[in-house]
Amino acid sequence: MAVIGGEGVISNDMMNKAVSALGLKTAARIWGANRYSTCIEVNKKFASTLTGKTMCVATGLNFPDALAGGVLAAKKAAPLFLTANNLSDEQTAYLKAKELNFIYIFGGTGAVSENIVDKISRVAA
Repeated sequence: MAVIGGEGVISNDMMNKAVSALGLKTAARIWGANRYSTCIEVNKKFASTLTGKTMCVATGLNFPDALAGGVLAAKKAAPLFLTANNLSDEQTAYLKAKELNFIYIFGGTGAVSENIVDKISRVAA
């Protein structure tokens, strides 16, 4: 079992209760310094499953687009990439390592700006 998020998101007590309720011995916690870093860590952890040459992008500032788009991401074996108004060095490095043929953008330009779409496209090319 994987628990996504640090202790500030899901306490150790809650994680232990879930592990116990499922009859497991332990769980792996996947987390980063913030939601964007956590997203990258999740994508890295499941890289052997996320084998498509497609990436799905959603805003990290509001959850509905990422939540709904996660179904398509799973169907396409594509990582889900959260972004805001800029790209961190960590995000840029992650994108540079990808070999993408297609990028799905979830939401309109109010959610993911054309500027960010352009940056992602250039970095991941």
